Amino acid sequence: MEIGWLGRNKDLNKEILLDTNILLYIYDGIDIFNEIINVLDYKPLFVIHKASLNELNTMLNGKSTKMRNKARVALEYLSRFKQLWIEKDDFMTYPPDDAILLTCKKYDYILLTNDEELKQKAKRLGVRVASINEKGKIIRLVFTI
Repeated sequence: MEIGWLGRNKDLNKEILLDTNILLYIYDGIDIFNEIINVLDYKPLFVIHKASLNELNTMLNGKSTKMRNKARVALEYLSRFKQLWIEKDDFMTYPPDDAILLTCKKYDYILLTNDEELKQKAKRLGVRVASINEKGKIIRLVFTI
């Protein structure tokens, strides 16, 4: 159920966990952190899960040149803006998506992802989800009541 635009409800938690697929948009020239800050009424704490960092590092050695470049650009961006985010490594014995979901649930983070399967799992767990459109604009916050 779509509840409202991200940033319009001041009662929302201020931490946003970014999924790996969101970080790959950086390659397309989208400044993820600044786009989010511009949309919101506050500067959130950004969270990157170690599972996402591991996925990006794995992509650096992949067969696809484009995916290697996307991962490299995302990691460089994260390094450049290290002061804006924290790393979490909870539930690392689980598969990456499960570790991300369980971390969001544990800390009540908003999950920023465009992964449809992950969004559905998150909604079933009661995790708040936000997504972006192709132009990097945050479009909706979705969570269950």
